[in-house]
Amino acid sequence: MCIYAECAAKIDSIVSFSDKRVLEIGCGSGELLKEILKYNPKHIIGIDLVLSEWWGIGESQGENWCVKDGNAEALSFYDNSFDIIISTATFEHINNVEAALSEIKRVLKPYGVFYTSFMPIWTSVVGHHFGANSATTWDVELVKLIPPWGHLYMDEAEMTEHLLKINAGDKVNIDNAVDFIYRSKIINRLSRTEVYTHI
Repeated sequence: MCIYAECAAKIDSIVSFSDKRVLEIGCGSGELLKEILKYNPKHIIGIDLVLSEWWGIGESQGENWCVKDGNAEALSFYDNSFDIIISTATFEHINNVEAALSEIKRVLKPYGVFYTSFMPIWTSVVGHHFGANSATTWDVELVKLIPPWGHLYMDEAEMTEHLLKINAGDKVNIDNAVDFIYRSKIINRLSRTEVYTHI
């Protein structure tokens, strides 16, 4: 069973998708959405902020589903629109977590279910996301260039020195790598404590 099928089955075992209106925030290429469709939701919408930029796909739709551009911090849906909202491996990419959670609460029906996974986040072993080709694909050789949690205990100068010392310049542009690790706009750099405080 693939990871998306396992995830869909796990969520469905907690709350049935059958005949429900579902929103997936951070749907990526739509793989989880496709698995959820097997559980007969009334309608499912997947949104992602970087559909074409990172995933290389455009907006699309079918009989009871659609995938479209969308921002978790400013959802374009009416209040109380969804029975279930899911978001996996996405919150580390949301800059204003408080705004996103407020929007989720707004569009979720009373007694609706919000299912999420907040991993990996900035305090995880690869919280820097350097080497991520997408949310699910990693260039393992690039990941190995950064020591575990190196982005947390090394400053930019130390990281540059480390990459020079291991001759990482043969594999990457070191200045761009360091810039990505410490200033990339695709990760919010919140600690676990900060994320849980928002929740």
